Amino acid sequence: MNKDEDDLVSDLEAAIEEESLIDVKRIVRAAKKLINPDKVINNKTGFFSPLGIACSLGHVKIANYLIDQGAEVNIPCCKQFSPLVVVCSQKKKNRIQGTVWI
Repeated sequence: MNKDEDDLVSDLEAAIEEESLIDVKRIVRAAKKLINPDKVINNKTGFFSPLGIACSLGHVKIANYLIDQGAEVNIPCCKQFSPLVVVCSQKKKNRIQGTVWI
């Protein structure tokens, strides 16, 4: 990845953690201007992909948006759990709702 992609990945992860759908949308739009936006939307530099982060935090609207934008729902985290498994393992009130959107 180049520096622009790295910066977008960092910004995307931060926006997801802050539950800022507006910033997530802005960053995804910026990523789509790159040669390969998939590297940002489906990046897994850390423990989770962006979708995995949203699922682990119970951010349903952000997860829905990422899926609508092409996020791969089967990218496992470093422990080989898919976002769906992550959602099901959460004790958050959005867990049941989350199993429907994936």
